Amino acid sequence: MGAGLETRVAEAAYLGFARFNERLVGVGALKVPRPAYQAKVFSAADVVDRIAGFRLELGWVFVLPEFRSLGIAQTLLCKLLAMDRGNGIYATTRADNPVIHGILRHLRFETLGHPFLSSRKEAYNYLWGHRDDSCPPYEA
Repeated sequence: MGAGLETRVAEAAYLGFARFNERLVGVGALKVPRPAYQAKVFSAADVVDRIAGFRLELGWVFVLPEFRSLGIAQTLLCKLLAMDRGNGIYATTRADNPVIHGILRHLRFETLGHPFLSSRKEAYNYLWGHRDDSCPPYEA
C-alpha cells in the first residue's frame, strides 16, 4: 500500500499556500514522485521515453470556490515553479477540468502523449510537462 498523507507531505519538495486577509484560500505542491508511480503515468500516456526530464510533480492544487477566478491558482503555481527553475516538472489532470488546463497552458505547460484512464478507472487524465523558467503575467 502507498504512503499516507503525512509521509507524502513530509516528502514534498515544496508546499505553497495562498492567503487572503489571513485566511488560507489555496494550496499546491511540488512533489517528489515515487519512481513506480511516475513510470506508470508516463507509460499510460505512452511517453515513457521522456520520463528522465521530469524531476518533480505539480499537484495538490486547490483554491476555495469563492476565491476562484481571481488569479490565485496561477500566482501560487507560478511561485511554486520558481522554486525549482531549470528542472522539468510534470502534472496530471482530469480530462474534464478545463479550468486547470487553461491555467497550465498559460504557464507554458504542454500536454505529453495521449489521455489515459486513471488508475481507479473513473476518468481520463492528461499528462502535462513544463520546462520553461519563466511565468507569464496574470491575465484576468
